[in-house]
Amino acid sequence: MLFKYKERLLPSDSELRLILASWAEGEAPGLFLLLGGPPSGLVELIRSEVGKEDIEEENSAMLALLRRKVSGTPLEKEEWVLFRQYRLGMELAAIINESPLECPDPLLLWALRNRRRALRDAAFKAIVRKLADGQWNWIEVLSRSASASCRSSYEQLVLDEGLPALPIESFVNASRSFREFWLLQRIARARTRLELRESLKALKKFRPRARAWLFGKGIVTHRGSGVGAILKSLHKCGKSKVATLLNSVSPNLSEQDFLALLDCYLVWNFKEAGVNEDKNRHLWEVYEGKATALAETILRVSNRQNLQPLRSVFQKLSLTSSAQYLAKALIRLGSSSDVVTVIKKVEQADYQINYWFQIEMGQIVGRRMEELGGTIPTDLLRISRRNDFWKDPRALNLKPAHKSSRPLKSLYNRALYTRMVAHALIGASRQGNFDLLKDLSLHDFRMIARAAAVRLAQLAGDSGIRMLQSAVTDAIKHQHAEAFGLAVRDVEIESLGLVELR
Repeated sequence: MLFKYKERLLPSDSELRLILASWAEGEAPGLFLLLGGPPSGLVELIRSEVGKEDIEEENSAMLALLRRKVSGTPLEKEEWVLFRQYRLGMELAAIINESPLECPDPLLLWALRNRRRALRDAAFKAIVRKLADGQWNWIEVLSRSASASCRSSYEQLVLDEGLPALPIESFVNASRSFREFWLLQRIARARTRLELRESLKALKKFRPRARAWLFGKGIVTHRGSGVGAILKSLHKCGKSKVATLLNSVSPNLSEQDFLALLDCYLVWNFKEAGVNEDKNRHLWEVYEGKATALAETILRVSNRQNLQPLRSVFQKLSLTSSAQYLAKALIRLGSSSDVVTVIKKVEQADYQINYWFQIEMGQIVGRRMEELGGTIPTDLLRISRRNDFWKDPRALNLKPAHKSSRPLKSLYNRALYTRMVAHALIGASRQGNFDLLKDLSLHDFRMIARAAAVRLAQLAGDSGIRMLQSAVTDAIKHQHAEAFGLAVRDVEIESLGLVELR
């Protein structure tokens, strides 16, 4: 209600203190009211709130963001650490992207190991920026790490053409880690077969670690004999070796090499789908690990020229855990029809789709539809008119809910399906879709409500904010006040420039 009538309010100091504490806890909007007063007074209120003994780290993190906005000063080193809380993953990714050189190294290392791809991607880009800035100590840090994501990042840095060559001559008594990286870079940047052979000989003479030797040989094999020669050895390698060999595959593949990757992935996708995870956990992990390494490689190297074979293979595969990376590749490169194809495949799956990062998948769909422009696909509008898009039918009656006559074959996939459809609608929305966005901002899935509210404010500006204010009564009436309150809180955070959450 404070949000609904915010223009009419002039809070006292004690009321502002209460609004600040409530906002910091993530309970409600209130940023408009907080920023309405003098900055110096708000900074004092923030200091007082942060100084409380029982304040939680998440609250302190949001107050740090607000202090940064009001005072115009960067986050302090100890404030960055506050964003390691799970709920603040989006905020952390955003501020890493905004200020990569300011982010402390220990936090970047933590983010690089995180399960959230958005955080890992932001951390990797920040490390590339730091290396370009001359902070070569990262080579040693990544080289010595036992983390699979750190090792993979190390190998991707070797292949990164945009990264300057390691100036090995400027390092007095360079460590083995630096020399090994320089030798691998030398192999990756060789232009002739003779250079490749000489570079590999130099690496062998250096007596590198087994993983570095496997990676260097993989680069030479790929450059000399194509991807097929690497794929032949996958069946007899463990998961970690498969990942290293596939990391040696550089982008801009020939059509033949890309088709070989897709064919090999289909084989492992069928193996992954054919093993019951609960009955044979070890075998499933082997198949899933190799299929995932192949799928992530396809996502990394695919481009617009590969769109047609991607479409063809996506129709044939099973929606296993690894298949999400091919879905992402198709969405990233394809048209709105390809987005609908992915959604329809989820709709038709009569089995449970496991371990997809649903919120991230929804956001990828939304961003792609926003990039493509155009009108909202008719199929998506049709889905949005069904009651089961807005309400889980299982909440009313479990047995009828599972009838196969429903468009969604498995209700276990409802959350993934609903998020993908909703974010596609949000991303495709334009000036004529404000009522749809207003309705979606009242959805009981918090991240759908947030994305719709932010999109409405982005498209309609102040009038969009007023539409959201007018929706408060409906949110309370339909018992969606909590999700809606958090959504409009995020609208204020983005529209008032605290941090970009899209």
